[in-house]
Amino acid sequence: MQCFIEWSVFTLIAQSQDTAFKSEKTLIDLIRTRSIPQRIRSARSLSASVISLARKGIQKAYPHLSQQERDFRFLALHYGDELARSWKKYMESMRNETA
Repeated sequence: MQCFIEWSVFTLIAQSQDTAFKSEKTLIDLIRTRSIPQRIRSARSLSASVISLARKGIQKAYPHLSQQERDFRFLALHYGDELARSWKKYMESMRNETA
């Protein structure tokens, strides 16, 4: 079930199925009171936390893999196989240049 509320010139539609609509609206109101630099810092911090947790999950699931293999798996899972293969090819070419 979606909740709608007129808010300023925008219509707010509940996004989270596991969060009460009033709670979500309160959180959005708090975010909107923050300055642009504060919002950017929060987004960067959240992004760094999510990346760190994803990498720790891969390390826990695949402790036998090398760091480069874990990096490849991270890229494949989060950015797709094509990018991961391109990165792997690039890393191999860089290793060959320095050898």
